[in-house]
Amino acid sequence: MVSMDAEAIAVIKKNKKIQHERMRQGNARIIGIHPFVFGLIIFFLCLSKVMDGMYNIVNNPEIFILETA
Repeated sequence: MVSMDAEAIAVIKKNKKIQHERMRQGNARIIGIHPFVFGLIIFFLCLSKVMDGMYNIVNNPEIFILETA
């Protein structure tokens, strides 16, 4: 009866090791894509600022007044 318990514990430990390894590999993939997602966020924030500036230029009539000599 003792050998069955030891065998069951060994199987449980092996399953935990496999489960832990799968979780670790899954997390590595998420971390691997993180810089790309972070870069996209920064890019769109910068693009938003540029577009706001262009909107202000187009809708500000003082910029289009040309002084002629």
